[in-house]
Amino acid sequence: MIVIQATSQHVPAIAKMAAETFVENFGQYFTPEKLEAIVAKSYSHEQIQADLDSGEQVHFLCNDADPEGLNPLGFCQIRCKDPRQASPELSVEYPGPCWEIRRCYVLRGSQGKNAGSLLLEAVLSRVKEAGARTVWLLVLNENVKAQRFYEKFGLANTGHSFFYMAGPHSLLVKQL
Repeated sequence: MIVIQATSQHVPAIAKMAAETFVENFGQYFTPEKLEAIVAKSYSHEQIQADLDSGEQVHFLCNDADPEGLNPLGFCQIRCKDPRQASPELSVEYPGPCWEIRRCYVLRGSQGKNAGSLLLEAVLSRVKEAGARTVWLLVLNENVKAQRFYEKFGLANTGHSFFYMAGPHSLLVKQL
C-alpha cells in the first residue's frame, strides 16, 4: 500500500470515496433528502476541486499498489486551523500552528488492512514538516473504535464535546 498527495486528477476518485464513506458513517443520522444534500454540497467534484485549489487543504489517498491513486482505499484531508475556530466556546488555547485532521476515512471493505494507519502516519509527518505544534480532530462521541485508533497515534481525548453535524463530537488533540 502507498500513500500519495492528491492532485486534480484524483478529484473524481475523492468525490466518489468521500460520498461513499460519508453515507457509510453518517447515513443513519440524516433523512435521505438531507443526506443527499450534504453529499451534493460537500463532496461534489466542484467542491473537492475548490478545496484542492484553495491551497489551504491537503488531501492524501491510500492506494493498494496503485501509484496513480485512481482507486483509493482511504483518504484524509488536513488543514491549518485552530480548534477555537471550529468551537469558539473552547477556552483552552493550544500552541500553534494547529492543524486539523478532517475526513479521514477508509472504505469499510478495506478496514483492518493498515490503510488508516498509513494515512495517519503520512498526515502526522506532513504536519510536522509544516511546523505544526498541535494536531487535532473531532470524532463522534459514540465512535469509540475511531477514538481508540487515534489514541494509538498519541491523540488524546480532551473531554471537550461539541455538537457537530451528526451529534456530539469529542475533541482529540496531540501536541507535537
